[in-house]
Amino acid sequence: REPGIGRFLHNRWLQLKSGAFWRSTAHHYIKMLLGLIVVAGTIAAICGSIFAIFAAINPHGVNTFFIGESIDGPARIGVAIGAVIVLASSLAILWFAPLLDRALDRALLAPARTVALQAEVTELDRARMAGIEAAAAERQRIERDLHDGAQPRLVALTMTLGMAKTKIDSDPDRAKELVSEAHAEAKGIVTELRQLARGIHPAVLTDRGLDAAVSALAGRSTIPVDVDVRLEGRIGREAEAVSYFVVAECLTNITKHSGATHASVFIAPTEFGVQIVITDNGHGGARVDRSGRHTGIAGLIDRVEAARGTLNLTSPAGGPTTVVVEVPCAS
Repeated sequence: REPGIGRFLHNRWLQLKSGAFWRSTAHHYIKMLLGLIVVAGTIAAICGSIFAIFAAINPHGVNTFFIGESIDGPARIGVAIGAVIVLASSLAILWFAPLLDRALDRALLAPARTVALQAEVTELDRARMAGIEAAAAERQRIERDLHDGAQPRLVALTMTLGMAKTKIDSDPDRAKELVSEAHAEAKGIVTELRQLARGIHPAVLTDRGLDAAVSALAGRSTIPVDVDVRLEGRIGREAEAVSYFVVAECLTNITKHSGATHASVFIAPTEFGVQIVITDNGHGGARVDRSGRHTGIAGLIDRVEAARGTLNLTSPAGGPTTVVVEVPCAS
């Protein structure tokens, strides 16, 4: 029992030392006093209005209920004016009471400035870490795409050209065939590298904006994609880049993993930025996986959070899958 009592007393002592405790206590008693003033003001308003009416319309005077005398003549007019002043003051108190109530709540119950700053610092630190993780994931993706795609094709191209070089004198016709193969392979590699660069920041996004870039993504998709972009103008460069990355990654995931036959992309402005809604009619079951396999959604979340945005995924088994992303725009 003693440890319990000691812990209780210790907690009460910490509470007494807390500034929040004293602010809430002051808030309680000031609100109680404010309530009494409002009630008194209401009663005064009712009584004052009744007294003013009788003082103004009763030609024989108004009896003062407290001293048993009557008031008439000029005094009656003065009493009526005083009652009207009391009525106006009481109504003013009733009018300003909600404003005072809100001001008290903000002054006494709002988090301390240091707490708000600490929360903001924590949020910025989380966004910074998400940005670092997103950059690392993007770098790994580029390295993987180069290692698995362009690099072996470049090696094969080098070998083909080497074979052509050795046959220039002995078998010119075969050398020409090998050079033609190398030329076709080189064009394929250029196309692959262009697609890789397009996944980072395509030229169409810089030149024509998010609407044209997303429409180009939908045009290259292997499934039909409806695009509805309701932006009236350009948004910030970072917001455009993040939005494009989200759409590109989601359409890639839909094509590879969802089994969907149709998808849609909806982009519209919000009060503070832009909202992207991507849906598909696939089999659903998408989830966030940071174990090292299928980390596409986790990378999306990191990229969005690095821009101080939010991503919500809804993907029940059997579908449909909906991704809702909100990204703030630079003001």
